[in-house]
Amino acid sequence: MIHVISAYLYDGQELSKDNLDMIPAVGVSISTTGHQFIVGADWNLEPRALQGSGATKKVTGQLVIPPGNGTCDSAMSAARRNIDYFMVSDSIY
Repeated sequence: MIHVISAYLYDGQELSKDNLDMIPAVGVSISTTGHQFIVGADWNLEPRALQGSGATKKVTGQLVIPPGNGTCDSAMSAARRNIDYFMVSDSIY
């Protein structure tokens, strides 16, 4: 069985308290099932920020980031950013 989760973190807040509360909640949902998982999310932050936050330490999975120039255009930034990507359990990826 594969546990599939879709998430949308708070827009424009990067590593705010709200987002730092939500990320472990996704982890708890994953760990309580004991199943393989795929999380597809608009994380609203770059993968390196998610990894650097320490909020995913208890999750045994890999970030799968789409190739290319990014997934988000923003009026706030001239550069495209990768903020939409997957976290997949190690046993799948």
